[in-house]
Amino acid sequence: MSLETTSTVIKECLCGGQVAWLMSSRGNMYSVEIRNGVAINASGKEVANVLRNDFHECGVYRGLAKFIQNAIERSAARRLRVKLLTASNMPVLLSWSEANTMLHVSDGKPYHQSAYYASVNIETGGFRFGERATVEVKNLLEAVDKRPLEAARAYGRATNECCFCQQPLDDQRSILAGYGSHCAKKFGLPWEIEGENTAKRARRTRKAIRINSDND
Repeated sequence: MSLETTSTVIKECLCGGQVAWLMSSRGNMYSVEIRNGVAINASGKEVANVLRNDFHECGVYRGLAKFIQNAIERSAARRLRVKLLTASNMPVLLSWSEANTMLHVSDGKPYHQSAYYASVNIETGGFRFGERATVEVKNLLEAVDKRPLEAARAYGRATNECCFCQQPLDDQRSILAGYGSHCAKKFGLPWEIEGENTAKRARRTRKAIRINSDND
């Protein structure tokens, strides 16, 4: 069982809940639940006694978890990296490695330079935001949870690069689909949408990523 520790970093999570923030072994700030309220110490700062492994959970993204689980199972992957874009074309990387139930959400930069945004449990869909998460990242994750295929396609069409293998898309069918035929087969995905022109598809996928919670 984790030892009780005192956190002096008390502030609101992106999801709206008041939480305590602790430093992980990787140097990332992560949130834990405040069970016994917040006190004021002798210096006038807010403090809370918390458990290191009493992780705060912002909600549940079952659609995103199922999408990643299916990709892992169908491809027998030991490691998975999915690149996506926010509405303003900010890159976001979803990464997973074998024997880990957590999907790591970051900006995709090298380990010591990367910004940690969130974690998603691929078994339960439970997720939590990191201290550096933004509303743009939140909207993207919500879009992936509701329409994961559209988010994958949006990345491929915007960059001409497959979001799963990061290889260039060099033929028209792959560009329209947003990913290549090999990854389509590997992950059990459709390779093209019939009955829509390219412009309509592009507008629809970008709209999916620009989810406005007021319209949900």
